[in-house]
Amino acid sequence: MPHPDNGIRGGVGIRVDLSKASVSNGGAHMESDTEVSYDKAGTFFPTVKVFSERKGDRETPYTCIPNLGKMRIVVSE
Repeated sequence: MPHPDNGIRGGVGIRVDLSKASVSNGGAHMESDTEVSYDKAGTFFPTVKVFSERKGDRETPYTCIPNLGKMRIVVSE
């Protein structure tokens, strides 16, 4: 979904195509798999930023609602 704020800020970023994500519960739930590797041990807090549009219009740059999700990942040697 295009959006005016589609740049990646700070640290390292990746973009993932969610067009093949599994959607259920009338669009209220979505699942997608992505693999990421870390070069060293430590605690990381990856964040995902997704956009939704009330009518499911993937082409509009307007009325896209951003949502953030975070998780804690501990990588040990």
